[in-house]
Amino acid sequence: MKHPKLQLKQLIQRWAIDPRSQQLSAAGRQLDRLGLSLRRLTAPALQPPQAAELDAVAQAFPALEGVIYDVGANCGDNLGYYLKRAERVVAIEANPALCAQMQSRFAAEIAAGRLRVLNTAVSREEGEASFWIHRQQSVLSTLLTPKGAAGELHAPENFTPLRVATTQLSTLVRQHGAPAYIKIDVEGLDAAVLADLLAHNIRPPYLSAECFEIEVFCQLVAAGYPRFKIVEGMQVGHQLQRVSLQLADGSLTEQSFIAHSAGPFGEDIPMPWIDRQRMFRYLADRPYGWGDLHARRD
Repeated sequence: MKHPKLQLKQLIQRWAIDPRSQQLSAAGRQLDRLGLSLRRLTAPALQPPQAAELDAVAQAFPALEGVIYDVGANCGDNLGYYLKRAERVVAIEANPALCAQMQSRFAAEIAAGRLRVLNTAVSREEGEASFWIHRQQSVLSTLLTPKGAAGELHAPENFTPLRVATTQLSTLVRQHGAPAYIKIDVEGLDAAVLADLLAHNIRPPYLSAECFEIEVFCQLVAAGYPRFKIVEGMQVGHQLQRVSLQLADGSLTEQSFIAHSAGPFGEDIPMPWIDRQRMFRYLADRPYGWGDLHARRD
């Protein structure tokens, strides 16, 4: 990953300020148009959502109408949870071995027509590409050519390339139905996949994407999403190990989430929604690292 020791604030400033003139770049002007001024980053810090705000209070979250898309489903650790939240789920995964695991693990749900497992990589365009499968940690597999130094986790010797089909996410949504929630986790291509989705005017009620860089947040704001939450990667399996859910029939149940799964989404994330300015401030002060940015349409 890029810039592991920098805070996102520094990345925002590098991206949004022209180094020659020290004036706002085109990207910086875009932030200003979105009402997210860099000048406000010098103001006293807004209080970000803290782990202490997490609680186990179940919130009303009726069954969703539409399809849940798990983009980058890996071995399917979130599919059981998603099947509680919607009648139909589409799992998308480039690694054929992991697709086979999901097909065996959820054979009954597939037979009932509630789950589809698609063995394809989601990318900028239709076609074929090399998918780099990490030999130790499958969650690090990626379409991006590994460039880590020898001995590092992301070094090329830790990956095995495999030619796979590639598909645009917008194409899959047109084929499989209107989305209720889309989770995007595609190791470095999240912003590109999100851009394709929004370019085709696909704006589900709930949406999340990995947020290593500020582009993901800016795309969501520009698309009109007004409310946000963030699930920090290290919370899943710890503070978010067990979450109380309210199901469609009003009953309560407890959902477990293991480390490296995506964790809860939407109203199931036990913290308040915050507006775009507060989330911008939080992202600016947040140390660079793994996290999923969640957005709600209205």
